[in-house]
Amino acid sequence: MSLVTSLVGGSLASAGAAVLWRARRRGWQHRAAARWPRVWGEVLHSEVREEPGSEHARYAPAVRYRYEVGGVAYTNARLRAGAPEWHRSHSGALARAEEYPPGRRKLVSYDPADPGLSVLEPHDRGGVYAAAAAGIALIVGGLVMLV
Repeated sequence: MSLVTSLVGGSLASAGAAVLWRARRRGWQHRAAARWPRVWGEVLHSEVREEPGSEHARYAPAVRYRYEVGGVAYTNARLRAGAPEWHRSHSGALARAEEYPPGRRKLVSYDPADPGLSVLEPHDRGGVYAAAAAGIALIVGGLVMLV
């Protein structure tokens, strides 16, 4: 086995382990958010934002909402637990932002230990599974190169 093959195989396996660890962490966040209590909130603003400083354009729905817990008003902008939801096209992010027009009432899931932490979508839309599959594929590919 050549040095280059060993380096590439080891790098792939390491990258796969990092992706798999991150997917597992996001999975924990989604499972926790799915158990949080829920209250009604109101969408204040929704738009699309572009990732600054990126070589390739990426867009995310930006939704601001308010809700009340125990008589205390909160505002937040997190759609879901885990990483932000990035899209490669403006139209994809716009379609998601349009699901939350200003004035719409939505259920807000909030962390009972820290009611300022909240999400509109406590359940994963499949991103955790896709990331875990990619991590496993990288690990397997790297190990095959090392054998």
